[in-house]
Amino acid sequence: MRMYIQEHQAEFIPEGLDPAAVAPVEPISPLAESVGGPELLVSAQEARKARERDRNRRGMQWAYDTLDGAYHVAERSTKGALELVKEAWEQSSSTTILWFVIVSLVLSNVWTLVLVGNREEAGRRKEMKRAEEKERWMQGVIAGVWDELTAERARNGVSVPLASTPVGDVPAEVANLGRALDAVEQRVRMIRESLEGLS
Repeated sequence: MRMYIQEHQAEFIPEGLDPAAVAPVEPISPLAESVGGPELLVSAQEARKARERDRNRRGMQWAYDTLDGAYHVAERSTKGALELVKEAWEQSSSTTILWFVIVSLVLSNVWTLVLVGNREEAGRRKEMKRAEEKERWMQGVIAGVWDELTAERARNGVSVPLASTPVGDVPAEVANLGRALDAVEQRVRMIRESLEGLS
């Protein structure tokens, strides 16, 4: 297509323009150069590399054009919005300005309340989860100590009255453990006294 355009420039260049002024300075591609002259034969690999370089250049140009266009659109839009706000500000009365300030403050307060409310709710959930985990941990410790005392009592043949309470009643379990430990301490004291009597 480029070759056709270059050969038929009169069809594509408007009248009054010099075709030499718009002619490409560098050749279109090395492949077109090699076709023009029989002494320069381009290998397939060199032609592929030339096409790849050309494609990369076009890709970079497209990216630049896209970013440049987006920048100019954003710049024009921002300038237009600022001009509209400036004109509205200059043409409005003090009551309108006060209403604008009040509405913006109300909206910012609502947004802040929503944001803080979500964080507060998350904090409450975390605290409840921590309390539940702590209670489960305490129940596990109490159950472990209870099992050890029961096993120790069974091994030694000591009859310690241990009241059975539900696992969920932590204060009652702690009180029972205290009584059981007191009974174990009394039994240990009696064993030491009997050992001292033997020596």
